Amino acid sequence: MEDNITLQNCSENDVFSFQEETHKVNSFKKKIITVLTRQVSNQFVACLVNTGVKKAEIKHSDDLKYANGEWFHNGKECEILKLGSTGWQKGKVRLKVILEFCPDEPELSEPESPLDSLRQQLIESQTPDN
Repeated sequence: MEDNITLQNCSENDVFSFQEETHKVNSFKKKIITVLTRQVSNQFVACLVNTGVKKAEIKHSDDLKYANGEWFHNGKECEILKLGSTGWQKGKVRLKVILEFCPDEPELSEPESPLDSLRQQLIESQTPDN
């Protein structure tokens, strides 16, 4: 999963600040991976089972690590039947999570051009005197 978490325009040593708390990007990624592969994946599988996806069920606690690998790493084996196809196609379903940093847009103000005064003089010279 670690290969799936990327932050464009951020290096591993850049730092996030959440009010009084700071984390290097690399450290923050590792913490997110831990949360996703432990707590979130457990809840995800439990929610699937509760909604009727019985094949998501984990029968033994030893299967938990494998279940995380199925949904978040390798993909859960399945088949799909597409309209217009001649039969079932085997493949995998994989859950991907995207982590993005979206910078605030800076307020753009037009810089004053050194030519502005010349333009103004040209405009004034072209207007007829009354």
